[in-house]
Amino acid sequence: MLDHAVGPRHKVRLGLEEYGCFTAAHDKIPLELHNTNFSTLEELFDLPKEIKVKNTNHVPFHSYLGQISSIPLHEALCINDATNIEEIRSFTNLMWPAGNYRFCAHLFSKLVVELDQMEIKMLFESYGEEKYSDSHIGSTTSLLRPLKYRAPKMMETNLGLNSHKDKSFMTILQQNQVDGLEIETKDGEWIEQLRVGRLTAFSNPIVVFEFWLVSRPVVCLYAYADLMDLFLSSVLSHQGCGFPQICMNFLSAMIIFQGHMDLPLLLSEYKP
Repeated sequence: MLDHAVGPRHKVRLGLEEYGCFTAAHDKIPLELHNTNFSTLEELFDLPKEIKVKNTNHVPFHSYLGQISSIPLHEALCINDATNIEEIRSFTNLMWPAGNYRFCAHLFSKLVVELDQMEIKMLFESYGEEKYSDSHIGSTTSLLRPLKYRAPKMMETNLGLNSHKDKSFMTILQQNQVDGLEIETKDGEWIEQLRVGRLTAFSNPIVVFEFWLVSRPVVCLYAYADLMDLFLSSVLSHQGCGFPQICMNFLSAMIIFQGHMDLPLLLSEYKP
């Protein structure tokens, strides 16, 4: 456990250094928005496959994925530049030609990007390198990935997604009320049935500012009932971000939260 006397910046840093993750509270995603999001996600994944496969992109894994024999429970779509209202409209019109006013992806993305940027600033500030945070933030773009892991059929595996390490700089996950995420710590122990009513960040191994080695845990997903996620990933859009050269490798983090929950590390403690 972290010392409660430690400020939020250093709780973020110590959590990433020691455990590869941290949990925090966040209340910017209203319960009504959460419920609307997952209601429309059900509508989205219920669409015929011939509509969903229209979600294409030349970048690998930035388009529709589904009905893959090795991961039959997994299904995903992708919206690039998710804070751009025109990109959201284009995706919405592609999936629902008549429109769908309940699809609140743009509002969700804007709120989550605000959280993403605050976490990045806290991390940079904890190392006394806040001068690099704005240029780094300006070098990133956001991808929104609606995901679904359907409940397994009789005699079918419940492994929704194989163990893996996330490759983006930062990924923020909002999940419905179904558990299934598991995490492997750097000591080789698995944290099972992680409660996603928490804000949790997972980091990639990287030497930051030439002295900080951060661990990156392995994660996997098991589906016991229909499980849906909204992932918003922050990725570097170009290399000219003013970040020290040694840090041009990726620092990856995954943040998992449900905004209406009360959680231990209050981000309201953070004062820029």
